[in-house]
Amino acid sequence: MALAPCGPQQPAIPVGFGRRPERPLFPAPRAARVPRADGADHGRHDDISVAVVGAGPVGLLTALALARRGYRKVRVLDRLPQPPGPEEEVWGDPDRSYNLGLGGRGQRALLRFGAMEVVERFSRTVVGRKDWSSEGEPKITMNNRRFMTKVIARDRLSSCLYQELREKYPDVEVQFSTECTAVDFHHDTAKLQLQRCGPPLATEGLAQEESCDVTTESVKEMEVAAVDVPFCDAEWLSVVGCPPEEHGISWEAFLIDACRNCVPDEPCQLDFQDTAFKLAQEITSSADEVVQSFRCAPGLLSAMIIIAQYFLVNEPVPEVLELLGKVASLAPFPFFTSQYSRYANMVSLGLLMCNPEQHNSHRIYNRYVPRVHAEDSGLCGLVFTDDQLVRRCRSFRKNAAVAKRLEETQKAFDSIQCPMVDQLQVEEQLGKKIRKYEDRANSLQCQDSRGMWHQAMSDVHKCVLISVGHWLRFRPGELVLDWGSGCGHKLSWAKMLFDVDGIGVEIQEPAVRWAQRHSAGKFCHGDGRNLTWLPEATFDHVLSYASIYHLEKDEQCSVGIQLVRKLKIGGRAFLGWNHGPVMSNWEWLMCFEDSQNIAKTNGIAESGVKVDFDAVEDGYLFPPHTKVLEADLVLGCDGIRSAVRQALRTAGADVEQQRFADRRPIVYRVLAIPTGKDDSTELNYSVRKDNVIVEALPNVEGNLLGVVLFRPTDERIEGLKSGAEAKKIFEELFPDWPTPMISDQEWENFAARKTRQLPQFAYTGPELNLGGKCCLLGDAIHSVKPFFGLGLNSGFEDISVLDQCLEDCNSDLSKALPLYTRRRAEEAKCLVQCQRRFDQATDLRFALAFVLPIVLETRPKGDTIFRKLLPSIFAPGLLALFQDGELTFTAAKRRKQRDRILQTIIILAFLTLLCCGSFWALRGVTRFLWRCLAPPVHGWLHHELM
Repeated sequence: MALAPCGPQQPAIPVGFGRRPERPLFPAPRAARVPRADGADHGRHDDISVAVVGAGPVGLLTALALARRGYRKVRVLDRLPQPPGPEEEVWGDPDRSYNLGLGGRGQRALLRFGAMEVVERFSRTVVGRKDWSSEGEPKITMNNRRFMTKVIARDRLSSCLYQELREKYPDVEVQFSTECTAVDFHHDTAKLQLQRCGPPLATEGLAQEESCDVTTESVKEMEVAAVDVPFCDAEWLSVVGCPPEEHGISWEAFLIDACRNCVPDEPCQLDFQDTAFKLAQEITSSADEVVQSFRCAPGLLSAMIIIAQYFLVNEPVPEVLELLGKVASLAPFPFFTSQYSRYANMVSLGLLMCNPEQHNSHRIYNRYVPRVHAEDSGLCGLVFTDDQLVRRCRSFRKNAAVAKRLEETQKAFDSIQCPMVDQLQVEEQLGKKIRKYEDRANSLQCQDSRGMWHQAMSDVHKCVLISVGHWLRFRPGELVLDWGSGCGHKLSWAKMLFDVDGIGVEIQEPAVRWAQRHSAGKFCHGDGRNLTWLPEATFDHVLSYASIYHLEKDEQCSVGIQLVRKLKIGGRAFLGWNHGPVMSNWEWLMCFEDSQNIAKTNGIAESGVKVDFDAVEDGYLFPPHTKVLEADLVLGCDGIRSAVRQALRTAGADVEQQRFADRRPIVYRVLAIPTGKDDSTELNYSVRKDNVIVEALPNVEGNLLGVVLFRPTDERIEGLKSGAEAKKIFEELFPDWPTPMISDQEWENFAARKTRQLPQFAYTGPELNLGGKCCLLGDAIHSVKPFFGLGLNSGFEDISVLDQCLEDCNSDLSKALPLYTRRRAEEAKCLVQCQRRFDQATDLRFALAFVLPIVLETRPKGDTIFRKLLPSIFAPGLLALFQDGELTFTAAKRRKQRDRILQTIIILAFLTLLCCGSFWALRGVTRFLWRCLAPPVHGWLHHELM
């Protein structure tokens, strides 16, 4: 039975309904507000879908800011894979991510949005600078800023903000490894073109592949004895054709150790050093001619089963695969042939669980799900990795109500008893359908990606479970009823990814038997048309997919009424993939309208049900084109090469990026620098000589990550061939620098590392928005070099400004986004232009415009002479004002322009007074000398005349 997603000709296929509380539960497909099932308000902006392009620090903090304002339908996209957790040990690796400093502007934004605490846990406070640039002892300068710099790796900061989102706002969806390549704004909603980047992320705990090929010739020799052989009795080895030893393999030693660590039809508890594991590796990795000559067929198959449990394996030849596809004992070895497909095609549920406390519980042990990825289905609009869903679920588990809900659910789960069924009596037509699915279950299809279908479709069913769980809002500790549960895969995924417990009802006995042993939940064999044995008002959710359509219409109505009665007040149900004689929307509405009479007639109950009914097209839950995402609001946080900015230009917005040529090109490499026992780890370590600069910032672990800046034409570093050469150059350049502390391996790494470019100066304007549909933030509107720590900090300030605009305009996007442009476009231009003045080549204009004011600075405190003399009149230097963040960039520039004018007036006045004073002093000296010399001169003249 193949899946055939409905198109426009068959709308309203999935059906959702729920027991009516005091207000509606289910929305219309788009604009209606969705209250929570528990009656709590879901926020003020549930009808607005938001796409944040870029999951760097700016994009994630933007999503956090929107979530705090009540936006719930927020999806963040990024082309890079998900970063490790902030507590991981990888952050000391210089190849992982570079360090950056959070100053006043950045810290104010983090405080505003409640993210400062988590960032502070993984950052190092820098209180000063240690400089080896001058001769003699290194010079230490302490900062006196209001906000001390917080140093953290860029990707680690992203990880912190991602963790904050998961814990506080798990409704926000962050989709890594997905790039937005273009945006079409020529519709009511923006359409984002998506592209999957890199391979799917699999959290399966299996990283190796083991060859396990068995040739056709060797299959001819394999025959499993038909006699009743007991497990783990070495005396029976000869009976099944196993010699004591062959090709150096002791079958008796293999049997003894396998029986010590393995139980029939259960996973082995082997260590890689155990004899059975080592021998299994040796057996399966033997040459083809050796494998062909093995006479112990049960032992060979047992070795393959062990390897399949611990490694990804190659598929054996069809003859062997057919043999392994049967349920046969491999005694005396403690295995069944059916175990091979279970291990080779499936993933143990305990490898990744939302509830880590249940990893080793009896309800999870020996339970499996197909090894598939929902994103491979081509159907799934919600593309998440298992790890993302588990993180989200674990954040929900921290809610105070979960413990009580878990206790109540456990009592209800334990109280439900499956009905006693001897033999089901069904109509001939339904019986034919059942036999088809029973044949599939008996042929072990539950242990591969086909399940109950005639082709591999488990990726589709996983997509369905994730989408429906997200739509129905599965929460940890809830109870789900799956009508037509089949092999139980959906309930296993639900337990694994959402931590919900499930009861499955299935009419096929072989599928139920398999699910009871290898799926998570409680599975009951019975006729699903009669659910009187299930207690009413017990379940939080009901799920049925591709099942109820097998019934006649009157039976569908009866089952639908019964399923609703099993829901708690406010619970939700989903009936999907309803093909064949499916009831129309009108028939479902009439069914529930007349539920009291139908319930009495069918002996269900004396009363009917009241529901909120919603018929939803498949395209609403499963978009017909999974590479297109629709959004009401698009926020471009995708950097200097922004695809969103390009889309704004295409849409007619006056968005131009002004880039500046690099007149003083500088490149860099990174270098890990250890610290000594007595070294301070709260200082920025700096040294410079001969156009080579090293700036090293500490991380929270106490190590230093250095950035070595140099000219791209500097062959001393660009042409490094070995670590010894790199070490020698640094010892010559910086003899007092702690070069000997750096390991030889790190010098080798430094010599081999790729030289990286610094970003160009660029700003965007005069517009930063397109009506109320889109706006740009971060490096998409201002790109600067990271010398003075204003790139990320100004990006965080963009978010604060956008948030304030939303506040000032009462969240009216058509007003707030143009206001954001008016407030931020000129700021971006001012930031880039002023930063560029610090970086241009030395010429006359640079000397007049920049060097002269700097000459008036005193280095120890970074303040001007005028500020020291008149602190109430003169502000600190422009760079200090930019870093502090109390003033906007344009206000800081105006303030310094005023200071420059006053400084110029004072200097000119001083020079004028100095000139005037010099003139009058010179005149006085001249007159004095004249008077002193006047009498002798007059006497001489008088004598000559006489």
